[in-house]
Amino acid sequence: MMYAKRLTVTYPKTMMWRMMTMTQCNRILDHLQRNGSITTKEAFELYGITRLSGRMWDLRRAGYKIISVATEGVNRYGEPVRFTTYRMEGQT
Repeated sequence: MMYAKRLTVTYPKTMMWRMMTMTQCNRILDHLQRNGSITTKEAFELYGITRLSGRMWDLRRAGYKIISVATEGVNRYGEPVRFTTYRMEGQT
């Protein structure tokens, strides 16, 4: 059986920069700046981010001041639920 040879393509750094898309952390920061807060549900529905708490850890480690606010709401069945709303420090 013959296998195709794997090709490795190397791009110049300037070209790679243009090819990069926004990271999940970039999307979250942009959302926080535009909207003031984000929840896990919003992160999943808008950006496909399934581990928002992990990205918040990344952002905190990078030096961003992220505040976790315990929030109470109601689920689709009318039952009370708790979830976290994340905000940048200084935003209301």
